[in-house]
Amino acid sequence: MPRVPEKILNCAFYLYASEGDAKQGVNLGGTGFVVSIPSPSFPNQWIYCYAITNAHVSCNNPVIRLNTLDGGTDIFPLDPSDWISHHDGFDIAATPLLLDSSRHRVASIDISLLAARDHLSTNGIGAGDDVFMVGRFVDHDGGQTNMPALRFGNISVMPSPIFHDYSRKKVESYCIDLHSRTGYSGSPVFVYQTPGSDIGEALKGALTLSSAKLFFLGIHWGQFPERWEIKEGMKFPAEATAVSTDGQFIRGMSGMSLVDPSWEVRELLNYPHF
Repeated sequence: MPRVPEKILNCAFYLYASEGDAKQGVNLGGTGFVVSIPSPSFPNQWIYCYAITNAHVSCNNPVIRLNTLDGGTDIFPLDPSDWISHHDGFDIAATPLLLDSSRHRVASIDISLLAARDHLSTNGIGAGDDVFMVGRFVDHDGGQTNMPALRFGNISVMPSPIFHDYSRKKVESYCIDLHSRTGYSGSPVFVYQTPGSDIGEALKGALTLSSAKLFFLGIHWGQFPERWEIKEGMKFPAEATAVSTDGQFIRGMSGMSLVDPSWEVRELLNYPHF
Protein backbone atom coordinates (compact mmCIF):
# COMPACT_ATOMS: atom_id res chain seq x y z
CA MET A 1 0.00 0.00 0.00
CA PRO A 2 1.57 3.34 -1.01
CA ARG A 3 1.59 6.13 1.55
CA VAL A 4 -1.48 8.37 1.40
CA PRO A 5 -0.56 12.08 1.09
CA GLU A 6 -1.59 14.25 4.04
CA LYS A 7 -3.60 16.56 1.78
CA ILE A 8 -6.04 13.69 1.13
CA LEU A 9 -6.63 13.41 4.88
CA ASN A 10 -7.43 17.13 4.86
CA CYS A 11 -10.35 16.71 2.45
CA ALA A 12 -12.50 15.22 5.22
CA PHE A 13 -14.42 17.13 7.89
CA TYR A 14 -16.73 16.17 10.78
CA LEU A 15 -20.47 16.68 11.17
CA TYR A 16 -22.43 17.21 14.40
CA ALA A 17 -26.02 17.65 15.53
CA SER A 18 -25.42 21.12 16.99
CA GLU A 19 -22.84 23.86 17.36
CA GLY A 20 -22.43 22.91 21.02
CA ASP A 21 -21.70 19.29 20.12
CA ALA A 22 -19.12 20.46 17.58
CA LYS A 23 -17.35 22.63 20.17
CA GLN A 24 -17.28 19.82 22.72
CA GLY A 25 -16.25 17.18 20.19
CA VAL A 26 -19.12 14.84 21.07
CA ASN A 27 -18.39 11.41 19.60
CA LEU A 28 -21.59 11.20 17.55
CA GLY A 29 -22.17 12.34 13.98
CA GLY A 30 -20.60 11.63 10.62
CA THR A 31 -18.09 12.56 7.96
CA GLY A 32 -18.12 14.88 4.95
CA PHE A 33 -15.67 16.12 2.35
CA VAL A 34 -15.12 19.06 0.01
CA VAL A 35 -15.45 19.03 -3.78
CA SER A 36 -14.27 22.01 -5.82
CA ILE A 37 -15.29 23.21 -9.29
CA PRO A 38 -13.25 25.87 -11.14
CA SER A 39 -15.10 29.01 -12.12
CA PRO A 40 -16.07 28.88 -15.82
CA SER A 41 -15.13 32.56 -16.18
CA PHE A 42 -11.95 32.62 -14.05
CA PRO A 43 -10.74 28.99 -13.74
CA ASN A 44 -7.25 29.96 -12.57
CA GLN A 45 -8.41 32.48 -9.99
CA TRP A 46 -11.60 31.25 -8.37
CA ILE A 47 -13.14 27.90 -7.43
CA TYR A 48 -16.54 26.99 -6.02
CA CYS A 49 -16.46 24.64 -3.02
CA TYR A 50 -19.22 22.29 -1.92
CA ALA A 51 -19.56 20.21 1.23
CA ILE A 52 -20.72 16.65 0.52
CA THR A 53 -22.05 14.00 2.91
CA ASN A 54 -24.86 11.45 3.17
CA ALA A 55 -28.43 12.71 3.16
CA HIS A 56 -29.10 10.60 6.27
CA VAL A 57 -26.20 12.39 8.01
CA SER A 58 -27.11 15.94 7.00
CA CYS A 59 -30.69 15.68 8.25
CA ASN A 60 -29.55 14.87 11.79
CA ASN A 61 -25.99 16.25 11.88
CA PRO A 62 -25.92 19.35 9.68
CA VAL A 63 -23.16 21.29 11.52
CA ILE A 64 -19.68 21.24 9.93
CA ARG A 65 -16.42 21.38 11.85
CA LEU A 66 -13.21 22.07 9.88
CA ASN A 67 -9.61 22.20 11.01
CA THR A 68 -7.78 25.52 10.81
CA LEU A 69 -4.16 26.29 10.00
CA ASP A 70 -3.45 27.46 13.56
CA GLY A 71 -4.34 24.04 14.99
CA GLY A 72 -7.91 24.90 15.99
CA THR A 73 -11.27 24.37 14.34
CA ASP A 74 -13.93 26.44 12.62
CA ILE A 75 -17.63 25.63 12.94
CA PHE A 76 -20.31 26.20 10.31
CA PRO A 77 -23.66 26.15 12.20
CA LEU A 78 -25.78 24.89 9.30
CA ASP A 79 -29.36 23.69 9.44
CA PRO A 80 -30.78 20.56 7.68
CA SER A 81 -32.57 22.93 5.30
CA ASP A 82 -29.18 24.21 4.05
CA TRP A 83 -28.43 20.80 2.54
CA ILE A 84 -29.82 19.67 -0.83
CA SER A 85 -30.34 15.92 -1.26
CA HIS A 86 -30.14 13.80 -4.38
CA HIS A 87 -33.61 13.37 -5.93
CA ASP A 88 -33.25 9.74 -7.08
CA GLY A 89 -32.77 7.92 -3.79
CA PHE A 90 -28.99 8.14 -3.60
CA ASP A 91 -27.82 8.92 -0.08
CA ILE A 92 -25.97 12.12 -1.02
CA ALA A 93 -26.42 15.73 0.11
CA ALA A 94 -24.49 18.91 -0.69
CA THR A 95 -24.28 22.56 0.32
CA PRO A 96 -22.13 25.48 -0.90
CA LEU A 97 -19.20 26.18 1.41
CA LEU A 98 -17.25 29.44 1.62
CA LEU A 99 -13.66 28.59 2.56
CA ASP A 100 -10.65 30.77 3.31
CA SER A 101 -7.32 29.29 2.17
CA SER A 102 -5.50 31.55 4.65
CA ARG A 103 -7.50 30.12 7.56
CA HIS A 104 -8.85 26.62 6.80
CA ARG A 105 -6.74 23.46 6.59
CA VAL A 106 -8.84 21.87 3.87
CA ALA A 107 -7.94 20.09 0.65
CA SER A 108 -10.76 19.92 -1.86
CA ILE A 109 -11.34 17.09 -4.33
CA ASP A 110 -11.27 18.61 -7.80
CA ILE A 111 -14.29 17.70 -9.90
CA SER A 112 -11.94 16.12 -12.45
CA LEU A 113 -11.09 13.36 -9.93
CA LEU A 114 -14.73 12.24 -9.73
CA ALA A 115 -14.76 9.15 -11.93
CA ALA A 116 -17.42 9.31 -14.64
CA ARG A 117 -19.17 6.09 -15.56
CA ASP A 118 -17.06 5.67 -18.70
CA HIS A 119 -13.86 6.03 -16.62
CA LEU A 120 -14.44 2.52 -15.30
CA SER A 121 -13.84 0.88 -18.66
CA THR A 122 -11.42 3.52 -19.98
CA ASN A 123 -9.10 3.14 -16.98
CA GLY A 124 -9.71 -0.53 -16.35
CA ILE A 125 -11.31 -0.03 -12.93
CA GLY A 126 -12.96 -3.19 -11.70
CA ALA A 127 -13.36 -5.86 -9.04
CA GLY A 128 -10.22 -6.35 -6.98
CA ASP A 129 -8.86 -2.81 -7.36
CA ASP A 130 -7.52 -1.26 -4.16
CA VAL A 131 -9.58 1.38 -2.36
CA PHE A 132 -9.31 3.49 0.77
CA MET A 133 -11.61 5.91 2.55
CA VAL A 134 -10.99 8.88 4.80
CA GLY A 135 -13.40 9.32 7.66
CA ARG A 136 -14.24 9.72 11.30
CA PHE A 137 -13.38 6.92 13.71
CA VAL A 138 -15.58 8.22 16.51
CA ASP A 139 -13.78 6.30 19.28
CA HIS A 140 -10.50 8.05 18.43
CA ASP A 141 -11.39 11.06 16.28
CA GLY A 142 -9.14 13.75 17.74
CA GLY A 143 -11.56 15.17 20.32
CA GLN A 144 -11.29 18.95 20.03
CA THR A 145 -9.76 18.80 16.53
CA ASN A 146 -10.47 16.61 13.54
CA MET A 147 -8.13 13.66 13.12
CA PRO A 148 -9.52 11.60 10.18
CA ALA A 149 -8.64 7.91 9.98
CA LEU A 150 -7.97 5.77 6.91
CA ARG A 151 -9.48 2.37 6.14
CA PHE A 152 -8.43 0.12 3.29
CA GLY A 153 -10.02 -2.55 1.11
CA ASN A 154 -10.93 -3.66 -2.40
CA ILE A 155 -13.79 -3.41 -4.86
CA SER A 156 -15.82 -6.59 -4.41
CA VAL A 157 -18.84 -6.01 -6.69
CA MET A 158 -19.18 -3.28 -9.29
CA PRO A 159 -22.23 -0.95 -9.14
CA SER A 160 -25.50 -2.84 -8.98
CA PRO A 161 -28.94 -2.19 -7.40
CA ILE A 162 -28.88 -2.56 -3.60
CA PHE A 163 -31.75 -1.77 -1.23
CA HIS A 164 -31.22 1.36 0.85
CA ASP A 165 -32.91 1.68 4.24
CA TYR A 166 -32.94 5.50 4.08
CA SER A 167 -34.57 5.96 0.66
CA ARG A 168 -36.50 2.66 0.90
CA LYS A 169 -35.59 1.76 -2.66
CA LYS A 170 -32.82 0.05 -4.59
CA VAL A 171 -30.01 2.30 -5.75
CA GLU A 172 -26.87 1.56 -7.73
CA SER A 173 -23.97 1.03 -5.35
CA TYR A 174 -20.53 -0.52 -5.18
CA CYS A 175 -20.05 -3.36 -2.72
CA ILE A 176 -16.62 -2.86 -1.16
CA ASP A 177 -14.68 -5.31 1.00
CA LEU A 178 -13.92 -2.59 3.52
CA HIS A 179 -14.61 -2.57 7.26
CA SER A 180 -16.51 0.40 8.63
CA ARG A 181 -18.61 1.53 11.57
CA THR A 182 -20.75 4.42 12.83
CA GLY A 183 -19.11 7.76 12.05
CA TYR A 184 -17.74 6.85 8.63
CA SER A 185 -21.04 7.61 6.89
CA GLY A 186 -20.36 10.26 4.25
CA SER A 187 -16.67 9.41 3.86
CA PRO A 188 -15.00 9.84 0.47
CA VAL A 189 -13.78 6.58 -1.07
CA PHE A 190 -10.85 6.53 -3.51
CA VAL A 191 -9.68 3.84 -5.91
CA TYR A 192 -6.05 3.62 -6.91
CA GLN A 193 -3.98 1.51 -9.30
CA THR A 194 -0.23 1.08 -9.14
CA PRO A 195 2.07 -0.01 -11.99
CA GLY A 196 1.68 -3.72 -12.60
CA SER A 197 -1.53 -3.96 -10.55
CA ASP A 198 -3.53 -5.49 -13.42
CA ILE A 199 -3.28 -9.25 -12.88
CA GLY A 200 -4.74 -9.91 -16.32
CA GLU A 201 -1.94 -7.95 -17.98
CA ALA A 202 0.65 -9.61 -15.76
CA LEU A 203 -0.53 -13.05 -16.82
CA LYS A 204 -0.04 -12.02 -20.43
CA GLY A 205 3.50 -10.95 -19.60
CA ALA A 206 2.89 -7.24 -20.20
CA LEU A 207 2.98 -5.28 -16.96
CA THR A 208 1.45 -1.81 -16.97
CA LEU A 209 4.28 0.72 -16.72
CA SER A 210 2.22 3.88 -16.49
CA SER A 211 2.12 5.95 -13.31
CA ALA A 212 -0.34 5.20 -10.52
CA LYS A 213 -3.94 6.27 -11.11
CA LEU A 214 -6.14 7.76 -8.39
CA PHE A 215 -9.84 8.53 -8.68
CA PHE A 216 -12.63 9.47 -6.31
CA LEU A 217 -14.79 6.32 -6.46
CA GLY A 218 -17.80 7.43 -4.45
CA ILE A 219 -19.35 8.15 -1.06
CA HIS A 220 -19.70 5.57 1.70
CA TRP A 221 -23.31 5.28 2.89
CA GLY A 222 -23.51 2.09 4.94
CA GLN A 223 -22.71 -1.56 5.38
CA PHE A 224 -24.35 -4.57 3.80
CA PRO A 225 -26.62 -6.10 6.47
CA GLU A 226 -26.55 -9.69 7.60
CA ARG A 227 -29.30 -11.69 9.32
CA TRP A 228 -28.11 -13.94 12.11
CA GLU A 229 -30.11 -16.65 13.83
CA ILE A 230 -30.09 -16.43 17.60
CA LYS A 231 -28.76 -19.56 19.27
CA GLU A 232 -28.07 -20.27 22.91
CA GLY A 233 -24.77 -18.83 24.10
CA MET A 234 -24.22 -16.67 21.01
CA LYS A 235 -22.88 -13.13 21.40
CA PHE A 236 -23.55 -10.26 18.99
CA PRO A 237 -22.23 -6.71 18.48
CA ALA A 238 -23.87 -4.04 20.62
CA GLU A 239 -25.16 -2.25 17.49
CA ALA A 240 -27.10 -5.32 16.31
CA THR A 241 -30.86 -4.81 16.51
CA ALA A 242 -33.80 -7.19 16.44
CA VAL A 243 -35.58 -7.35 13.09
CA SER A 244 -37.97 -10.31 13.31
CA THR A 245 -41.24 -10.35 15.23
CA ASP A 246 -40.49 -13.77 16.75
CA GLY A 247 -37.12 -12.63 18.06
CA GLN A 248 -35.24 -15.51 16.45
CA PHE A 249 -33.06 -13.31 14.27
CA ILE A 250 -31.07 -10.12 14.67
CA ARG A 251 -29.68 -7.80 12.06
CA GLY A 252 -25.98 -6.95 12.08
CA MET A 253 -23.47 -5.35 9.77
CA SER A 254 -21.20 -7.43 7.57
CA GLY A 255 -17.65 -6.53 6.52
CA MET A 256 -18.96 -5.25 3.18
CA SER A 257 -19.38 -1.47 2.80
CA LEU A 258 -21.71 0.21 0.32
CA VAL A 259 -20.69 3.18 -1.81
CA ASP A 260 -22.78 5.50 -4.00
CA PRO A 261 -20.86 6.04 -7.27
CA SER A 262 -18.99 9.26 -7.99
CA TRP A 263 -21.07 10.19 -11.02
CA GLU A 264 -24.09 10.62 -8.75
CA VAL A 265 -22.16 13.26 -6.78
CA ARG A 266 -21.55 14.99 -10.13
CA GLU A 267 -25.25 14.70 -10.90
CA LEU A 268 -26.20 16.38 -7.62
CA LEU A 269 -23.76 19.25 -8.19
CA ASN A 270 -25.38 19.84 -11.58
CA TYR A 271 -28.72 20.68 -9.95
CA PRO A 272 -29.91 24.25 -10.71
CA HIS A 273 -29.64 25.09 -7.00
CA PHE A 274 -25.85 24.98 -7.31
